[in-house]
Amino acid sequence: MVAGFKNQIRMRVLERKELEDYLKQMQEWEAKKAKAIEDAFQREIVTGDDIVNILRTYTSDRDRWELFANLAENDKLSDEAFNKGLVIAWTVGRGTGDFRAIQYFMRCKKELVMNEEELAYYNRLPDKVTLYRGCSMDEYEDEDGDSCFGISWTTSRDVAEFFAFRNEQEDTAVYSIEVDKEDIKAVFLSRNEFEAICFGGDEVTLVTDEPTELYTNYMERKKQELDEFMNK
Repeated sequence: MVAGFKNQIRMRVLERKELEDYLKQMQEWEAKKAKAIEDAFQREIVTGDDIVNILRTYTSDRDRWELFANLAENDKLSDEAFNKGLVIAWTVGRGTGDFRAIQYFMRCKKELVMNEEELAYYNRLPDKVTLYRGCSMDEYEDEDGDSCFGISWTTSRDVAEFFAFRNEQEDTAVYSIEVDKEDIKAVFLSRNEFEAICFGGDEVTLVTDEPTELYTNYMERKKQELDEFMNK
C-alpha cells in the first residue's frame, strides 16, 4: 500500500512537471511570435516567402487577416509580399466582410496574386463569364431595396449550391451574374471552390432557392472523397 501511494505521488509530480514544461514552451512560443511580428513592423517585407512564413507560422486563422491588413496599411509590404500575403490572408484567414478587401483586390496584380494553375485557369475563361453565389436572400435585397453582395463568387454552380444549402438554412438561394473577364480580379483554386473575386457585372439573376440534383451529386462526391481519405 505504501509503495502504491508513493507511485501516485510520483505520477502527480511528473504530471505537474509536464504541465510546467508545456506552459514554459507556450510562453517561449508566444514571445517568439511577438518578436517575429515586431520585427515585421520594423522593416519592409520584400519576398512572398517571407510574408507567407509570418502569416502561416505566427498567426492563427482569426488573426491572420488583421496582421496582413496592419502591415499593408503601414506600407511594410513590397509589391510581391503584398500580393502573396493577400492570398494567404484571404484564403486562410477571415477577411470576408472587411471593406478593406475591396481596395486590396483592386490594387492586386493577377500575375502575382494567382499561382500558375490559377492564372492558366483564368486565361482559359471566355470574355464573358457567368459567376454564381450561394448566400442569404438578404444579400439580394436589403431594407433599402438594394443588392449588397460580397466580392466572392464562384465559376461552379454546384459549389454555390453547397454554400447556399449545406446547413439546411432558410431564406438562402443561388444567384448568378454575367461579368466581363477583366472584372475578375483573381481566381483561387486551393480550396476547390473555384472562387472568383469580382467587382461589377450585369443584373443579378435568381438561379434557385432550393437544392437541385447538382447539390445532391456534389454532396455525394464530397462524401466519397472523405470515405476514400479515411480508408487510406
